[in-house]
This record gives sequence, structure tokens and C-alpha cells, in this order.
Amino acid sequence: MLGSMSTDPAVLVPGSPASIDTAIRGWKARADHAEENRLALTKLAVPDGWQGSAPVAFTDHLRKVASTWMPLQQSLTVASGALQEYSSTLAWARDQAGVAIDTWLQAQRAEEQAPLLPTTQAAAAEVEALREKAWSILRHAQSRVTEAGDRAAGIIRTAAAQPELTPEAWQRVGENVSTPEQAAALLASLSASDIDDVLAARPDLVALLQQLDPAAINRWWTSLSVAAQNALVISSPGFVGNLEGVPYTTRDKANRRALTQRLKDAEHEMADAERPLPDSPPPTAEQIREHQERLDAAREERDALRGVRDGLETDRDRAPRYLVSVTSDHPPLAAISIGNLDTADNITVAVPGMTSEAAAMRAWAASCDELQRRQTELDGGRQHAVLAWIGYKAPASPAEGDLSVFGNTLASQGAVELNKTLVALDAVRGEATLNVVAHSYGSTTAAIALSDSTVRVDSFVAIGSAGFPTELNQANELNAEAVYAGEARFAIPFIGMNGDELAWVGRTSDHPVDPTHPLFGARTFSVDGGDGGIAVTRHVTTTPDGTGYLDASTESLNNIGLATTGRGTEISPAGLWFF
Repeated sequence: MLGSMSTDPAVLVPGSPASIDTAIRGWKARADHAEENRLALTKLAVPDGWQGSAPVAFTDHLRKVASTWMPLQQSLTVASGALQEYSSTLAWARDQAGVAIDTWLQAQRAEEQAPLLPTTQAAAAEVEALREKAWSILRHAQSRVTEAGDRAAGIIRTAAAQPELTPEAWQRVGENVSTPEQAAALLASLSASDIDDVLAARPDLVALLQQLDPAAINRWWTSLSVAAQNALVISSPGFVGNLEGVPYTTRDKANRRALTQRLKDAEHEMADAERPLPDSPPPTAEQIREHQERLDAAREERDALRGVRDGLETDRDRAPRYLVSVTSDHPPLAAISIGNLDTADNITVAVPGMTSEAAAMRAWAASCDELQRRQTELDGGRQHAVLAWIGYKAPASPAEGDLSVFGNTLASQGAVELNKTLVALDAVRGEATLNVVAHSYGSTTAAIALSDSTVRVDSFVAIGSAGFPTELNQANELNAEAVYAGEARFAIPFIGMNGDELAWVGRTSDHPVDPTHPLFGARTFSVDGGDGGIAVTRHVTTTPDGTGYLDASTESLNNIGLATTGRGTEISPAGLWFF
């Protein structure tokens, strides 16, 4: 804690300004020397007596040799500027550390001056507020130093490599960019050939750009030349592929490129991790544990990436698939669109529930493919796309000893990510109809997202819901034009009963609200078989015999298709609610 640390700001914000200043002087001196050499070469005169083509060739050669000194001079100048910025930030941070120390000592004095008897609630709150303020000041100062150091390191690495940047690009690399708008403007000003090297020098630009809202990203992207867009896809596929606001077909190209490389790296890592430990000397228990952990992590990463790859496979007679996202998480999260999000008139985001993960993307994408196909059958006059979204860390099964499915934490975290997806779709494809279909714990996640979203979806469909948090006990609390819910008949787990054996269990938790309850106010539909199709017999979305919530011949899929194509009045209503 701050109170147990030195009261010397140099300890709290380490660094050597003197060494940095020495380095700055060295870089500047080398830059001056390079410029002197360039100028000296341009002033060399043609030797007396040379005639014919010799003087022209000599002059041309001198010009070429002199020009080679310019990139060196420019890179050294930019590097010294980066160090100067870091030095200035370090000095500022030291001052801030001093302020933090004074604030902390002020809190200590206030605590010491209090009576020996328990302090009043107000006095204790004041002391705690001062301590939190001290921590906040120090954390902010340390963060700014880290950012400035990373930025300087990137520029210096590029300067050392001396890439063939244009003079204008070198000037832009050294600019002080601190806002997302400035980062977008800088990248937009670069030629396609300079983008790769500038991003290598300034990785902070990527982080800044990701702070822009999707609408601004879309405007920035469309302002770039096609050559610059292609350069970014090639040089930074992971960045472009997950940047909300970039057209989805472009993200598909970038993400497929990133996926290929990541899968190749994962296969290599798996091969390395599978190598047995040497027998001599015998490995320690700690080495065995670390070896197993590495092997498990490598297998999880590889299986997830394979799952995403397999999820992209489709039959010729089905809608094409697009890799909308594959995150840098280990293992990654991902989203695959069945149908083109850039051109679809009707878009549905499908959110899976408990145990969903990228490794199982093939199965989730197949279920979403069935929904997209049914929508097309019901509404053939429009184009449809369904986004198989595994964009959050879903809870594991309680059978594995993980009880997080009974809480709201993972749903709340997932809701933040889901909302980003909805905001991006609204910004890029605002004219399209937008729906959300969510299963099990995914409906918990989606309900939280829609309760706090600025985007109003046209329909929200909850199937086999694990329940909503207590505060979301009315359909009108969700930002959706129409709310639908369907659930198979009650079944008891593990005894072979047909019906949904798990949804009601999920609601014996921190999210007890049942969206199929009459008082909730959703439009409930039947999934137990009838003219619209066969009955759902399990909690899952697909079963080997085709009786899951999203299987092709079920009444459930037919009703979901109706609800998400503007034909909600045609759904087959649910029977009487009980339990």
C-alpha cells in the first residue's frame, strides 16, 4: 500500500531523468551528424577535367548517396523527440506522486487526530476518501508514464530498423497523438505503403482508434483509399477484423487471415507442449504441474481456433458464412454470420447459453443456419442474416463444480460485449430490422444488455430461459419493440422426461424472473408440438433426433422464425402457464 512505501516520489515513479537526457543528447547529436554528412555530399563539386556523361553520372550518384542519409537523420530526430516526451511525462508523474504522498499523509494525520474511541462515520469516510484520492492520483501518473514509455519504445524500435518511410510519415510518427480522433486523422493521412511501419512504431494508435464509436469508425474507414484499407487488412488483420464499424465483409477477410496464422501458431505450440519432459534429471512436481498447465492451455487454444475454422464450413445450397470476429483472448471468443450482414434486410443476433465456447462454434453456427433458412422460407422477399455470437465467457455446467450459472456476473459482463455488437450493427446497418434470439443463460445476458442498451431492437426472443434478474420483471423494461418467450413443458432432470429439464433450475438463482410468466408481459409461444412442427424434448438447441429449440422441424423454430420476420401475430400461442 502507499502508506508502507517510501515517501520519495522517485521510488513510486521510478526512472532516471539524467540517463534519459543523456540518451536524448546522443540521439540528437547523431541526427545532426547525419544531416551534416548529407549536406556535405550535396556540396561536393565535379572533379576538374571530367567531360561528357561523367559529370552527370557523378552528380546523380552523389544525390543518391546523400539521400540515404535522410531517413537516418529523420529516424534519429523522431526517436529523440519520443524520448523527450517520455522525460517530460516522467517529470510530471514525479510531481503527481508528490501530490499523492501529501494526500496520503493528510489522511494519516486526520486518522491520528481522531479520538481513541471509534471515529464517527463521517470522519472515517473522509479518511477513506483521501486515501482513495491518493491512490487515484498515483495510479493515473504511473499509467501515463507506462503509456509514454511504450510509445517511445515503439518509435525507437522503428527508428533502429530504419524502414523506408517517407519524410512526411516520419514527421507524423513523431506527433503527439492523445485522442481517438487524432489517431484516426493520422492514419487517414498516410499512404498505403507507410501504414504498416507507422503502426509498428505507434501501437498506441490502435488502442486509441478502438475507443471511437462504431459510427465514427465507419466514417473513418470509408474515408480511406482502397489501397490503404487493403494495407490495413494485410498488416493488421486482428485489429481490423474486430473493429466495430468496419464493413463486415472486410472484417471477414481480415479475420480469416488472422485465424489462419493463429491456428498455425497454435498447432506449433501444441506440438511443443506435447514434448515430454526429460527423464534425467527427473522433473520436479512443480515442473510436471507447469508442463501439464501448458499442455492444457495449448489444447484449449487449438481446439477453440479449430472450432471457429470448422464453423465457417457450409454446404453449397446454404447461405455463405462470414467470420465477423475472433478475439485475441486465450482461448478466443468469436462470431460467425450466416448470411451477409452488409446487405441483409433482416439481422438476428443469436446468443447461446451455458457451456457455449468457440470450440463448439460448428454446432452453434449450424443451429443459426437453420434459423436463417427458416426466416428465408417465411420471408423470401428480404435477405436474412443470423449472427452466431459467442462473444462472452459463458458459465460452465454445475456438474463440473462451477456454480457461476446461478449468478449474474458473467451475464453482466457478456451484456457489455453484446451491447457493443448491437450498437455497431445499428450504426453500420441502421436501416435493417434487428432481432435478438437468446437461449438459456444467453437470455439472461441478452435481457441485461437490452435493459441498458441505447439500441431498440425490433424483437427479442427468449427460449428455454434461465431467467432474468429480479429488477427486470416486466417486458417493457427491455429496449425491444416486441418480446417473445417459449419454453418446453416442465421436466425433471435425469429421469428421462420429455421437456425442458434445466431452464426452471436456472431460475432458482439470482435471475429468477420467468419471461413465460403471464405477469411478465411477453408474447409466449408453444414449442410442445402442433401444426407448426414437432415438440421440443430437451433444454438444448439441437438433439440427434431433431427435437431441440432450433432444430429444423420443430414448432419452436417455426415460431422463432415468425417472431423475427415481422409475423409475430402468426405464432402458435403457448398453453396455460403453470409452475
